[in-house]
Formats: sequence, C-alpha cells, structure tokens
Amino acid sequence: MLEMKTQLTMQGVALTLLVADVLVYQLFYYWLPDILAKYTSVKFQRKRLMGCIGVLIFSVGAAFYMRSNFVNEAMVASLEPFQRGRYIGQIVGTPVAPALIVIIVSAVKSWRERKSFNANKST
Repeated sequence: MLEMKTQLTMQGVALTLLVADVLVYQLFYYWLPDILAKYTSVKFQRKRLMGCIGVLIFSVGAAFYMRSNFVNEAMVASLEPFQRGRYIGQIVGTPVAPALIVIIVSAVKSWRERKSFNANKST
C-alpha cells in the first residue's frame, strides 16, 4: 500500500511539473523576450528555442531539488547498489517526462509551422 501511495504522489508531482513546465515555457517564449526587447535593442528570432532552454533549466533544477529533498537517505543506505540506483533514478527522472512532453510539442509545432511556410513559399 505504501508503494501505491508513493506512486500516486509521484504522479501528482509529475502533473504539477507538467503545468509548471508549460508556465516556464510561456515565460521564456512570450514574456521574457518581450520584456528584453522593450528595454534593449535585442530582438529574439528563436523564441521556441528560448522556451525549450527555459524548460530544460527548470527541469534540471527540479531534478536537483527532488534528489535533495525527496530521497530517504536511510532507505537508500539499506538498499543494494542496483536498487539504490533504481530508486534514485525514479525520483530524479520524475521531472524528465513533463519536460520531454513540452519540448516534443514545441518541436512538432515548429516543424508544422516550417512545413506550412515552405509550402506557401513554393506556390
């Protein structure tokens, strides 16, 4: 029962991280370039790339935070090396899936936009 409760907690954390990744992407895609363009002469051409970099930075920070605060050190010490790596990998890997979802959606949108741009350019 404890294992199921932990999995449900991690699923809740993963959903929360998905929402947070989307918000970070929006921050780096829309708001940050507009604010920087307003106060500097810099114009960002690759907003999607900037959004994906923001998601990567946030996900690395979330993985570091989860490794520092969610791992039970007493339990890790009692596990065998293989089980220890598996346990820590599950905890640290939790922010990876939401980040991949956001980055893949961004890549697909960019690919479709480029495909339609090339189709309109050739006609």
